[in-house]
Amino acid sequence: MRKGTIQKHEFEQLFREQYPRLYRFTLQFTTDEEAAKDIAADCFWTAWKNREDIEKDNITGYLFVCARNKSLSLLEKSRHISHIDGKDSNTTFAAETEGQWIEKETMLQEMEDAISTLTPRTRLILQKHYLERLSYKEVAEQLDISTSGVKKHIVKALSVLRARLGRTE
Repeated sequence: MRKGTIQKHEFEQLFREQYPRLYRFTLQFTTDEEAAKDIAADCFWTAWKNREDIEKDNITGYLFVCARNKSLSLLEKSRHISHIDGKDSNTTFAAETEGQWIEKETMLQEMEDAISTLTPRTRLILQKHYLERLSYKEVAEQLDISTSGVKKHIVKALSVLRARLGRTE
C-alpha cells in the first residue's frame, strides 16, 4: 500500500460527506435523478477499486472529474440514441439544437482556457469552492490560509474569468 492511500473508514467518511455534493453536481448535467444517483455511486465504486493509485489528498477531485466525465458520456450516449430513435431523451440538453449544443461546448472550452490562465493556487481554490462545493472557511482550513485569502483568490479568479469571457456582471 502506498503512503497516502485512503483507508476503509476514511473512505466511508468521504462517502457520507461527498455523496450528496457529487449527486447535486451530477444533477447539473442530467435531470434524471436515478441516473445522477447511479453516476455518483459508480464514481465512488471506481475510486474504491482504484484507491491504491489515487493519493488521499486528490480523491475528492478524482470523484468530481469522474462524475463530470460519466455525466458527459451519458449525455452523449443519450443524444446519440435520441438522434437514432427520433425520441426525446431525459437529459437537460435533449431539446437543444445542434447549434445550441456546439455553442455550449465552445463556451465550456473558453471557460476551461480562461481557468487555465489562473495561478495553480487560485485554480485550486476555485475548484474546491465551486466544484467540491466547500465553503470559504472549509477551503481556508484545508489550505491553511485565512478566509479573506480565499475570498481574494475567488474575487481575482472571477474578475479574470469575466474579463476573458467578455462578461461585465
